[in-house]
Amino acid sequence: MSIQKLISALRDNVGGKTVVTILPATVVSTEETSCTVKLLSNEMELDQVQYTATQSNENGFKLIPKIDTQCIIALVGDGMNTIYLLAIDEIEKVELKCEDSLLEIDSTGITINGGENGGILIGSNVTDEINDIKSDINNLKTILSAWVPVVNDGGAALKGALAAYFGSPLTPAVTVDLENDQITH
Repeated sequence: MSIQKLISALRDNVGGKTVVTILPATVVSTEETSCTVKLLSNEMELDQVQYTATQSNENGFKLIPKIDTQCIIALVGDGMNTIYLLAIDEIEKVELKCEDSLLEIDSTGITINGGENGGILIGSNVTDEINDIKSDINNLKTILSAWVPVVNDGGAALKGALAAYFGSPLTPAVTVDLENDQITH
């Protein structure tokens, strides 16, 4: 879609009564709900350029631009509080909020609801750990089922049968081996 078609579509959307101005700019700084941009035409800085059409950004989808990236902004009407980010070249962070759920994506990975619960488990690694434990328990069962009590040995035969088993203890599972630290929840 050309810039002229975009402008025309925006004008049609607001009923043709409101003037829509589309301007290229560079992002200078970012905040929680808005950013500051510098117009390419005259280097004038505009602050409080909103990421979305609602200033509160309570729920919804928000693209936060990288500093120094090129963008296109729209001025809808004649008020300075109606400046919106239309397009950006590079994204610093993506946020999707729906009521009590928050999904954030940035260069460090994906964070769900703050990430305090650690990384998402990697199924194959957890399965390997569980299978190692099951194998160890099965080895113990085999040793115990094959053991035959010896009269008056005081348990020496059992101790001998288990000696090799006790010589190879299980290693503790390490969280970092079980989870993907790029996706936290």
